[in-house]
Amino acid sequence: MYLGCGIAASHIFLLNTILFKRWADVTMGCSGTLCALLATWCCINVDKGIRIWPFPSRATEWVQPLALLMLFIAADLYGAVRGWRFGGLPFDARIDHVSHLAGYGAGMVAAQYLRPTTAQRQRRDRKQMQRIERVPSA
Repeated sequence: MYLGCGIAASHIFLLNTILFKRWADVTMGCSGTLCALLATWCCINVDKGIRIWPFPSRATEWVQPLALLMLFIAADLYGAVRGWRFGGLPFDARIDHVSHLAGYGAGMVAAQYLRPTTAQRQRRDRKQMQRIERVPSA
């Protein structure tokens, strides 16, 4: 999944570069892939709260995964439209928002394929717990 989502994010970035003739844009690193992993986790674990380190768990458990994902998508979409740049560097560095957005999309698609696996895993865990409860203690 890591490699596949990274390839998808990079190809969408290249397609954007060619279509809009932004020849000076470059992409480096695995940020699109990490965005895909974040999106996959958020889409699979929709019923869990997120704990953000170093904050106490009670302070951040109310943060829902899909809300966090939508916040990141909105920030990257705004950045792609407005052309946010990373200031303070001696060169003109742009953040690769298109690759991030493609990563989010690839991660959501990957979550749709992995979700049945998660449901099957939860069923298996329930069966194991039932077996444990049936075993008489000595």
